[in-house]
Amino acid sequence: MIKKLLPKSPLGIAFFTITAILTLSPEARRLVRTTAVKGLASIMSLTDQVKGMTSNTQNLLPASSESNPVFTYDTNVEPAEYTEKNMDSGSAFNVLNDNYLQSQFTEIKNELH
Repeated sequence: MIKKLLPKSPLGIAFFTITAILTLSPEARRLVRTTAVKGLASIMSLTDQVKGMTSNTQNLLPASSESNPVFTYDTNVEPAEYTEKNMDSGSAFNVLNDNYLQSQFTEIKNELH
């Protein structure tokens, strides 16, 4: 019965042993707790140092107008008036004005009616 409860892999044996030691020994729990607190404190200290270093380097960089552009909008400008001159005549072609298509439409219309 006990053989079924015991782990068979080396990793399982290690976890079982660590769990048993932490369960039975208050000194081991205290050691693990203090080590975890010291590790977390060192990680927090390291992140504070990195934050300090990045803020110091940002203060050393010169402030340039290219990195922080100021956008202004002229609201007094009138929109350009639409005229045929403003349109590029070569770029657009209205297919509905094509004579061939209009003749095809009239033939279809005559056949259906």
